[in-house]
Parts: sequence; C-alpha cells; structure tokens
Amino acid sequence: MEDMMEYYYEKMCDIFEEYGLRPDKLLSYEEFENSCKYYRILPAIMAINHNVLVYIPPKLLKTLFRGEMEIGNIMCEGRAEIVRKCWPECQKYRNKIRETVGDLVDVFREMKLL
Repeated sequence: MEDMMEYYYEKMCDIFEEYGLRPDKLLSYEEFENSCKYYRILPAIMAINHNVLVYIPPKLLKTLFRGEMEIGNIMCEGRAEIVRKCWPECQKYRNKIRETVGDLVDVFREMKLL
C-alpha cells in the first residue's frame, strides 16, 4: 500500500508542477499521508454501498432489475433487500460483502472508534 501511496503522491506532484505550482509548498508527503489516514473511513463506508450492487450474482440481475421503477427503488431504498436476496444464493457475494465489512471494522479499530 505504501508503494501505491508514494506513486500517487509523485503523480499528483507532477500535475502540480505542470501548472507551475510547487508541490513541496502545497502539500508535503507527510501531510498527504496524514490526510489519507484521516479520511480513510469514507471510502470504507462507500465500498460497502458499492459492493452490495457490484457483486450481485449474474443469475439474479434480471430478477432484481426488472423495470425502471424497481431499479429506482433498489438504487434509492432497497439495498438491504438486495443483500437479503443475494446472500443465500452466492458464496462469492457473501465473501466479498464480509471482506468489505471487515475492512470497515478494521478502519474503525485503527481510528479507535470501536
């Protein structure tokens, strides 16, 4: 993970420099790293919301998304229903959702929120 962070920071600095900005004056690597740690809870929460839909087993897609009205309801209100329908049907779905929730729990523990 550290290698990815360093790579991202380097690329971000390259972009700053293209616009005539001095990255060392705007955001040090330490400040960048601290901000990533501070805000890491948001992507962990969003990953759950995202993965509930992304890992729907293909055989259930047509059942869950039959019409425009149903798609709207699922996107706005019915994600818990998706989990209830997909959970017993697909081990891969269960594994991914467990992993994603586990990641959020890890972030909460690291941030001393649990």
